[in-house]
Amino acid sequence: MTAFPADPHLHTTELIDCLGRVTHALTVEPDGSVAVRIGSINAKVHPATRAVHPPGFRLSAGEYSHDQVVELACQLARTLGR
Repeated sequence: MTAFPADPHLHTTELIDCLGRVTHALTVEPDGSVAVRIGSINAKVHPATRAVHPPGFRLSAGEYSHDQVVELACQLARTLGR
């Protein structure tokens, strides 16, 4: 799985629920993929194909559905031009 490096050049965005808790951390990686951390679980979204790895893993947590998290990951990567 993807490790979250302490690289200051990578862009990370946190998703917060209505109680102010972080539910997801999305980090755009140099190859354009987006690493998604949900608690201690790590996954990766490939924006070009919207594929999630590991295959079949659901990214929903808190108030965010799987499809919302995938869409946000793709938007984040596009915003940064990757």
